[in-house]
Amino acid sequence: MLSSMFTFIGPVLTQKLMDEGFILRDYSLVIKLAAVILMIEVMNAFVFIVKELLRVNLKLDEYSIV
Repeated sequence: MLSSMFTFIGPVLTQKLMDEGFILRDYSLVIKLAAVILMIEVMNAFVFIVKELLRVNLKLDEYSIV
């Protein structure tokens, strides 16, 4: 669910970065939005790693029961 939310928010923030940051030359907004997008990408990567670790542990548990 978090991964889906991050995937949805990323393009919205990127559009805002282009429309309100670069086009209007508001470079402080560009820096803020770029930092937020970077944080979201890092959190999305962390969620992906946790999700994959859980998936691997479930597979290992499945094989150990048999």
